Amino acid sequence: GEYVSSAEKPYIWNFYPVKSRTADKNVDAVALLDKNNRSIDILSMSEKGELEKLLSFEVFQETQFAHGNAARRFEPHDLASGDINGDGIPDIAVLVHDKLIIYFGE
Repeated sequence: GEYVSSAEKPYIWNFYPVKSRTADKNVDAVALLDKNNRSIDILSMSEKGELEKLLSFEVFQETQFAHGNAARRFEPHDLASGDINGDGIPDIAVLVHDKLIIYFGE
């Protein structure tokens, strides 16, 4: 499959395998990290065998946190998924700047 981001001037720089949830079932997916939009796109394989976007969200709007350090401008910079709170629904944990953000699955 092939995926082209609909974001403005995307800079997809890394990806991570994740667990996600659709229609009351857990699915294998991939999370794409977009440096320019400081966002994450979650993709999975459709029943037709095509990549489809499940979710896209901006993590932080502010880019000034890096204070000129080019290496720190790649935000979000790390991601993992799993059932963090034990409810049987996959969650996503993201490292951005100096914070750990947990997005609990619904």
